[in-house]
Amino acid sequence: MSDKAFNPFAMAQAQFDKAADYLDLDEASRDLLRWPMREYQFNIPVRMDDGKMKIFRGFRVQHNDARGR
Repeated sequence: MSDKAFNPFAMAQAQFDKAADYLDLDEASRDLLRWPMREYQFNIPVRMDDGKMKIFRGFRVQHNDARGR
């Protein structure tokens, strides 16, 4: 068992690096894909069946708008 705590972000970055190495991507392409152009975060209040309000958090990340918005 590992002493390191599970870190999903670090795991995703490692998977990205492995895929980028396999594809032999240059550094500029890696940076373009690794860091998003836009990130939206929002909260959606929902009244549940029992009458209580619950807040759901949403995200939308856009990495590239080359094909339009």
